[in-house]
Amino acid sequence: MASGMAGTLLGLATGGGALLAWYGLQRLRDRDLPEARRRQGWWGVNLGLALVAVSMILFVRT
Repeated sequence: MASGMAGTLLGLATGGGALLAWYGLQRLRDRDLPEARRRQGWWGVNLGLALVAVSMILFVRT
């Protein structure tokens, strides 16, 4: 894969991870949702942060 294309894909992964984390935090802060639904926001936060971390590691390696 060309380095330009790899950078684009890693940038999209970083942005997607940031969005997942943001939407997860928004769900956690929404007091109108039942407690069980609010706690599901942790999945988005954790997956988003993991995706950002993996994409940053791959950025460094390429």
